[in-house]
Amino acid sequence: MKHRSKGFLSILLSLVLVLGLIPAFSMTAFADNNVSTYTLQIPSTLNVSSAGWNATGGLTAAVTSGDTFDTGKKLTVTAASANGWTLKYDSDSDSYSVGYNLAKATGTYISAAEPASWEFNADELNADGGTTKTMGIIVDDYSGKPAGTYQDTVTFTAKVETAD
Repeated sequence: MKHRSKGFLSILLSLVLVLGLIPAFSMTAFADNNVSTYTLQIPSTLNVSSAGWNATGGLTAAVTSGDTFDTGKKLTVTAASANGWTLKYDSDSDSYSVGYNLAKATGTYISAAEPASWEFNADELNADGGTTKTMGIIVDDYSGKPAGTYQDTVTFTAKVETAD
């Protein structure tokens, strides 16, 4: 019985030593990343008032008060569409769709357009109040479509990367 308790005690001590080292590794990795806290504001709804360019409030990014974003990093924001960049409407008998693009500048609808992405550098994030980047929705001509609620879900992903 003594042999088992010594074995158990040595395993327990080994675990304590290993667990005691984990916080030091976590702190080193966190310090190495040097990522600041930031706020990203994205409009929750994009309203379409006409075919073509429809402006929004844009994307706003800023560091949290008292923090500084690392000059060697940048914040990149990308978007993905659940419906393949189409606004969809399902009536009782038919389905209708209208193509659109998310964009950084005015333009015309292009079905093969790459989705827009936005980059914020450290100077933009560290500016008082942060920076707002233009975002709009460019919509295909929908004059031949029936009235209804056309919608899509867009997922935005924000990522901190090494600056170019």
